[in-house]
Amino acid sequence: NDEVQLAAYCMLLEDYLGEPVRMGYIYLFGTNERYAITITDWHRERVAQVVEAIRNMRIDKIPDFAENRNKCEKCSTVQYCMPEETEMLEGTEQEGLKS
Repeated sequence: NDEVQLAAYCMLLEDYLGEPVRMGYIYLFGTNERYAITITDWHRERVAQVVEAIRNMRIDKIPDFAENRNKCEKCSTVQYCMPEETEMLEGTEQEGLKS
């Protein structure tokens, strides 16, 4: 989520600057709104969990297919899991999906 990503950026800044970064801002381009976000221990712990999960990923492990296949359109790993091709080979094609 956006707050966790912001917290990760703040933690990188802390590392680079050598001083605490306790607040960041989320800017919503479509509405020109800006929200101040206090970076809490929860945010820091969540960033650590995400980093650990990424480190534990295996290159040869194919991610599970999304239940909502329309999400595949914008997925950065779609070329690796090839959901349409896999479903075609397994005979489990879903109907009515955007292509």
